[in-house]
Amino acid sequence: MPVATYEIYNRMLDRAREGRFAYAAINVTSLTTANAVLKGFAESRNDGIIQVSTGGASFASGSSVRDMAIGAVSIAEHVHRVADRHPIYVALHTDHCQEAVVREYGEQARFWLVFHGGSGSALEEIHEALDYGVVKMNIDTDMQYAFTRTIADHMFRNYDGVLKVDGEVGNKKNYDPRSYLALAEVAMADRVKQAVSNLRGTGTTMYRA
Repeated sequence: MPVATYEIYNRMLDRAREGRFAYAAINVTSLTTANAVLKGFAESRNDGIIQVSTGGASFASGSSVRDMAIGAVSIAEHVHRVADRHPIYVALHTDHCQEAVVREYGEQARFWLVFHGGSGSALEEIHEALDYGVVKMNIDTDMQYAFTRTIADHMFRNYDGVLKVDGEVGNKKNYDPRSYLALAEVAMADRVKQAVSNLRGTGTTMYRA
């Protein structure tokens, strides 16, 4: 089962610390961004972490609902349903792990070192952090940009097609959300693969079919 259990997640973190690599922890806000992360991890043959912030979970539930719990559960259910189509393990958790994880379950529940906010960091800084024992790096901003930059490029390249200029109807192939969201998914997956490579994680999956 590619969604990591508690035991598998512990093994993942131990292996990362021993092997001096780290797992990319990517924030997602929708099914499309979750699919992008799974695609990037799978193509890198690397296990990883999908996480949801409170704001991301609220967004995922819809603008008329804005319920963090519903949004987080919806994303988690989707990942559970599609993750077994990818030959890697993926762990699920929230963006911030509260100190109450430790008070309730003891020191064994404490995470190893986390690089919080890895977007924009130089490669040498990332590798230095790995050598200090970091096993997880949170990446959000760079992923958002990779996703949105591709959509912006599509809009600029197909300006006359995505808008009804001077009464014209445009081109459905250009303004169909599936066209540009599919491009954005691929672009975000590529950024995930870059992050995995930077974290020395390529080819380190524990999953065996």
